[in-house]
Amino acid sequence: MKRMGLNRLLPRLKQDRGNALPIMAAAMLPIIAAIGSGVDTARIYMTKSKLQEAVDSAALAGRRAMTNDDIETAKPAARSYITFNFPAGYNETTPVVTTITKPDVGTVSVKAETTIPATFMRLFGIRSYPITATSEAKQNFDNLDIMLVLDTTGSMAGTRIQGLRSAVLALYDQLAEAQTTLKSQGLRLRYGIVPYSQTVNVGKLLNSNYIQTSQVPYYATVYSQNKVVPVDLPDFVAGTGDFPYTTEKWAGCIEERKTSNGITANDTRDGAPADAYDLDIDMIPSADNQTKWKPYSGFPTRGQSGSTFNVNWQCPTQATLLAELTRSQMNDKVNALNPAGTTYIDIGMIWGTRMISRNGVFGGDNPTVFNRRPVQRFIIFMTDGEMNTPRGEYSAYGYEVKDGRVGGTSDGDNNGRHLKRFSMACNAAKARDVSIWTIQFGTSGDTAALRNCASNPDQFSMATSSDALIRRFVEIGKNIGPLRLSR
Repeated sequence: MKRMGLNRLLPRLKQDRGNALPIMAAAMLPIIAAIGSGVDTARIYMTKSKLQEAVDSAALAGRRAMTNDDIETAKPAARSYITFNFPAGYNETTPVVTTITKPDVGTVSVKAETTIPATFMRLFGIRSYPITATSEAKQNFDNLDIMLVLDTTGSMAGTRIQGLRSAVLALYDQLAEAQTTLKSQGLRLRYGIVPYSQTVNVGKLLNSNYIQTSQVPYYATVYSQNKVVPVDLPDFVAGTGDFPYTTEKWAGCIEERKTSNGITANDTRDGAPADAYDLDIDMIPSADNQTKWKPYSGFPTRGQSGSTFNVNWQCPTQATLLAELTRSQMNDKVNALNPAGTTYIDIGMIWGTRMISRNGVFGGDNPTVFNRRPVQRFIIFMTDGEMNTPRGEYSAYGYEVKDGRVGGTSDGDNNGRHLKRFSMACNAAKARDVSIWTIQFGTSGDTAALRNCASNPDQFSMATSSDALIRRFVEIGKNIGPLRLSR
């Protein structure tokens, strides 16, 4: 009887009818877990970001309020900023526990801890997640030199140039209190500006002996008298007349001095070769004309009625040497920016570095120490596009298709060569102890080159809108002022 019962049971175990629902239920568990984890992760990230912003502002406020290096004087302001920027119960979090300490002289450290309840993951036994944010702020009374290297090419026209103007003023406003504080200590915060396109406008900032003026005069008036031949066609008007050329004055844009056409896109050198005088940041011109710059001669068109010969064709606004600028002065300078031309980011970095260097043609105005305190130096480099160096278009390197100064065999090859020059200029700035911040305004651009140019990965950013650009300039201001986040 037992043997027969076993024989009947085994076939029944082989039957699989009715098993679909249990299998589907088992398969749904990991799917639900994945969805639930994603929802919870998004809530955690949003809450963590909000708490970090509150802690950063609390650390800065606490350090600003601290007197006589007494941490107790910092605590009320720090706690107030936590409460204001991270409201109680935000995303159902528990009350924030705040710890405020002084880890070092002149430093305020803020740590905030809370928990956020789980949602879907409660199904799997997870009740809540801990969230922690920390920040430190310190105040160093050092002089600050900030060089703004700004893309003013044609693609920056319209809302983009308006956004850039607002961003620069937002940076100024962020650092206004620091500027006042430094001045009260006998120190200074200076700004310089290098607008760039396919050239830079620096000629009138240089010693006149550094400019070759034998071929293109500073000021010239040319007249020409032409006789028009009558043509008996309905679309033309017969007649004769004088066609005087209008007066044109050199604005100050330059052609670069001697360079090397041996720098290729794949060049493995970090620094420029000795014969690339344009990339020699600190070389002071000698009697040798190859060490000097030339006036930018512009873009000539055919000498017919209505045609132009403009020596300032696509010449950007004149650069500004490092100086203590008022807000009104800064406003005037950014409003004068005029978008035109193509994108040579290397020429911008070369001259941004040259104008902030402690040596070279501007070195006498850029001391290492001012009023017994060191000078911290920064370049904020901004561009809205990729390198664009058409060989048939006039630039600071002449007409590449005719002059071959850079050596590009095509527009693409020329772009790559100029991109390598940009990298070399970035390295030259870093070698001179300049901290570089780079900003890509928009999604198209030489992202890798800009990221590598920045002094560290956190000092590169991509701003996809004018609002994002403004926020980034403000964030940079928070990090380079005398009162700044140190962690």
